[in-house]
Amino acid sequence: MRKQGKTKPASEKIDMQMIPPAPVRIRKKHKQSLPGKIFIIAVLAVLLLLIGSGVFKSVVTRFLISVVPVETTQLEDTVTADFLIIRQETALSAPFKGFFEEAVHDGERVAKNTVIGHLMKNAGSSLEKTEKVALLSPQAGILSYFVDGYEGVLTPQTWPQLDLAKLPELKKELDKKTTGTEGGGRSVEAGEYYCKIVDNLAPCSLFAEGVQGLPEGLAAGSAVNLRLDGLNEQLIDARITDFMKAEEGDRVLFSIPYVTGIEDIRSSAGKIVTGKYGGMVVDRKVLVTKDETAGIYLLSKGHVLWVPIQVTAVIDNKAVLRGLANGDWIIATPGLVKEGQRVFSLH
Repeated sequence: MRKQGKTKPASEKIDMQMIPPAPVRIRKKHKQSLPGKIFIIAVLAVLLLLIGSGVFKSVVTRFLISVVPVETTQLEDTVTADFLIIRQETALSAPFKGFFEEAVHDGERVAKNTVIGHLMKNAGSSLEKTEKVALLSPQAGILSYFVDGYEGVLTPQTWPQLDLAKLPELKKELDKKTTGTEGGGRSVEAGEYYCKIVDNLAPCSLFAEGVQGLPEGLAAGSAVNLRLDGLNEQLIDARITDFMKAEEGDRVLFSIPYVTGIEDIRSSAGKIVTGKYGGMVVDRKVLVTKDETAGIYLLSKGHVLWVPIQVTAVIDNKAVLRGLANGDWIIATPGLVKEGQRVFSLH
């Protein structure tokens, strides 16, 4: 049997309230030494001196000021347009329903009678019999598995009869067509287009309507440059083959040489280049007008130097300058400096 401990009498119990609290140490404030005070005063005096002399401002603004080297480049004046791409192409349709397996990859060049792939179908009600037919290219060219329904309308037979006045209506009908299948290795229905052969030796046509802002003097036979978004904006030489003025905007038909990759796009936004200007291309904010004369700030021997400049073109927010020498440095943030100011080297 467990013994119970003796209970202390109430008189022997510890009263916690009677225990005095531990003494609190009060940290004495560290008294600033005289040399420390002198050092702080000296630093403040130097800062005030720098601010008053303008050196401080130069040190701070050196991290905000931007300079750019003079480099000759080119600025283009352009007009935007949406282009319909018309190619010399032949679409191939499936002779029967089946599964198409490609033998040639998209974008590869094929010769006439090249085996493009095979079309397989079940000859009976079971999988025991399978018919496999080789599909041949009817002509040489670039193979593309991108078919969109335009191929049956814009055929080589209709190519000579392209009528600029009728193309807008034709385009409306084409836009109603459903996009076809892209890629090989798929099931196809009888009569469905499964690929096409694009003649990469024949020129392509680009049709644009509703074009605004074209310069006067353009007509059939005029040479221009184009940039298509769908072709990474590469510069393309083009010639106008037909031109028609209209209230809703000009209609223009262009002829261009075959460009790699054009076989896989039917339409693309782009630009018609209407002018080119060579020189130093800068933002307009770089220009500094003085006494009604356009100029810029140059960084010359560590100082800001204003020089007059010839502005040959201003397009949107860009300006083309002439009269600068390679090796000069233009201050691209003129609002942060003033003429004659000392600026530390930034390049």
